[in-house]
Parts: sequence; structure tokens; C-alpha cells
Amino acid sequence: TRKIGRLTGKSIYYGPFASRVAAERFLNGSLDFFKMRRCDFDLNPDPAFPGCMYSEMKMCLAPCFKGCTDEAYHVEVSRVQSYLDTRGTSLKREIEQQREAASAAMQFENAAAIHARMEKLAPVAHLLPEIARPIPQLNGAMVQTSSEPNSVALLRITRGMISAPTAFPIEQASSAKSQSMESRLSAAISEIPANDPASAAELTEHVALLKRWFFRSSRMGELFLTDEKGELPMRRLVRGVSRVFRGEKESESTIV
Repeated sequence: TRKIGRLTGKSIYYGPFASRVAAERFLNGSLDFFKMRRCDFDLNPDPAFPGCMYSEMKMCLAPCFKGCTDEAYHVEVSRVQSYLDTRGTSLKREIEQQREAASAAMQFENAAAIHARMEKLAPVAHLLPEIARPIPQLNGAMVQTSSEPNSVALLRITRGMISAPTAFPIEQASSAKSQSMESRLSAAISEIPANDPASAAELTEHVALLKRWFFRSSRMGELFLTDEKGELPMRRLVRGVSRVFRGEKESESTIV
């Protein structure tokens, strides 16, 4: 979709991607690892329904003709949601555990088949840009140049919404000489108020703006997103602040 529905709706939005084609490529590659339905019409489960080629190929649990229980299908959908929430990590761990179990049971042919499945997952995971995630988890901090002397501008990203820029002085005040750059940055970002959307249209605009900036071939500033625990990569953020302040590109610096 190109727009977000009601803020209080039940839909879960995942992204952003560079384009619809990129999103569909990742979607189709990912669905090959699950048996969730790919059709989008309203279901009226009926054993007389003929199904489709995906159910015939055992690539779908076929809830359309009650090919599975509601509980079994719920488990499969939960696997897909966990896959998206963890950026593919949950499926990778699941396949690794299956491979280890097969090896421990000396089922080497089965272990080899599972390993081939793992190798098939790698190019699909490569299609996932760093910024793509459930919109409520689209949190982080952006560093931009500032009009203030000896400063950079910090913008807080909260659930896809971009805050107004706040100047962050590179040099410490005399009263904060004992503070590290990491602690100063952490405190500064936490003090930036979250920008809550007034409407779904406003949230859509902010996500679209963030998408256009992120996927530009050449962009100013740097973006640092939170991990699964909701924590920012502070050491990387400190180096990013230094690069932006000096006017360097990330690729021009050696990152240790």
C-alpha cells in the first residue's frame, strides 16, 4: 500500500521499501518459506471449494476448503509475523535448530536438505532493507548538519514520525566535562519529545519522507535505528556524529 489506514485500525504495516516491486519481491520470496495463503479475498471456508495451485503444491494450508484447523493456521500466521518482527531472525533460528536436530539424529540427507533451505533464505534476507520493519518499531535517530556553530542536528524517529531538529553541540559545556559523548547523545535524544501523528495521513507523509531520504543514491546525514531491544547503536552513533560534523560520507571513513 502507499498509504496507512486508520491509526486505530487492526492492520499491521511493514516497511518502507524502495518501491512496490521491491516489496513484492521480498514478500513472494518470503512466502515460499511459509504455508500462509497468498490470496486476499474474504474466506468462506467450504470443503467443496476446489482450492488453488498453492494448496495442490502443499505450499498453503488451504483454509479456503478447511484443509487445516483454525489453530494450525493461527500458528502459521504467528510464524510469519515473528519473521517480520525479527527481520527474518526467527526463521533462521528455526531452520538452524531443525538442521542440528537432523544431524544429531544422523539423518544426514535431511540435514543437507535443511541446509539447502537455509541457503535459499540468504538471498531473500538480502532483499530486506535496514529500514523495513513494523512501523511501530520504526524508531531511531537521524544526524544532520546544523546551522548552529560547532553543532550537528539530531532528529528523533518515533514509530515512523520525525521530530523537529535539535542542535547538539560537539564541544561539552564546562559543567559536563565528565560526561562521555555516548551519555550526552543518549540524554539529548531522550529529551527530544516524541512526535505523535494527528492522523493516518500525517504518519503516511512522515514515513514517505523518511523513505525518500533513505533510498536516495546520495544523501546527507545518517540514520541509526534501534535494535530488537529498542536500543540505539550508541558507538556507531558517536562515529556518525563525528562524520556528519566533519562533512564526511560513511563510506569515506574506516569503521572499526
